[in-house]
Amino acid sequence: MIQCVFFLLIYTKAFDRMDHTILLDKLISFGIPNFIVKWIYSFLHQRDQRTKLNECFSDWITLNGGMPQGTWLGPLSFIAFINDLLPNCSSHHKFVDDVTLTEILGKNTCSAMNEITKDLIKWSQDNKMIINCNKTKEMILGKAKSDNMPHLQIDGKQIERVSEFKILGLQLSNTLCWDYNIESICKKISSKLYFLKLLKRAGLSTDDLQYFYTTVIRPISEYACTVWNHNLTSTLSDRLESHQKRALRIIYGDKIHGMTYVNILSLANLESLKDRRNKLSKSFFKKMLSADSCLHALLPPERNNEVLSRLRNPTKYPVPFTRTKRYQPFLNYALAHYQK
Repeated sequence: MIQCVFFLLIYTKAFDRMDHTILLDKLISFGIPNFIVKWIYSFLHQRDQRTKLNECFSDWITLNGGMPQGTWLGPLSFIAFINDLLPNCSSHHKFVDDVTLTEILGKNTCSAMNEITKDLIKWSQDNKMIINCNKTKEMILGKAKSDNMPHLQIDGKQIERVSEFKILGLQLSNTLCWDYNIESICKKISSKLYFLKLLKRAGLSTDDLQYFYTTVIRPISEYACTVWNHNLTSTLSDRLESHQKRALRIIYGDKIHGMTYVNILSLANLESLKDRRNKLSKSFFKKMLSADSCLHALLPPERNNEVLSRLRNPTKYPVPFTRTKRYQPFLNYALAHYQK
């Protein structure tokens, strides 16, 4: 029995709490040239700020830490700042200020997440960062009972164990179903369709309305679709498709009354959302095949020519064996369906 533990770490005002001295020391330890370190020091040193309320102003204060918001240097500096976070833990993933820890447990295997959490707390204290215990979440995937897993604690506060949480814009569920994610997408699309109606009432042309749909609304239904598209049930897929049907009814009105969905798509020169997601997924996999891709290393070793010559349906990369097609990762699905 295998289960996986997810630990989503959130820091309180992460960018605002970056200590300038600690940041500069880390940049020096990376071997970054001194003139760049001095330039960053000049950018951060003696920054003042004050608050304005109507015509009232607070006193100026000099900042000892933090990174100016909206700058290119902010995210890059934070990445450098947390570079040494849990160096001995290979199962952590960082994306700017989002840090996720994962642990895969086999049968009769004890979790080491509590020890990892202690190292995490120590690093946070040494680097003057504060963990937001209210937003930090824990989730357990798998059939094993979570009752047997001890709750994680930070500073005496028990971390909430949830059945689903949002990570990098995706609603991840402990059942690996995408119902929550599709529900979230549908809510966003519904709110945008209201603006489409307002534009229709304002007298915008059909072409302008369709342009608004394809550039503002449709991308919402395709965000990170390579992760979840191949695992969608027909019900969830049809639910997404219904929003495009609704949008086309708003755009074309009585012009499409009595027409089939296929004919409406032909009239609008559009593809179904399902076909678009499949094409986007296939295109993404083709980019992975390039040696220049940062994800190319995830591919299995290529088969040699002797093996290929003996196969009835040869493929460059072997297809991983899975006991079930349900909930399989994108790479396994892509190797099985997109190599041909």
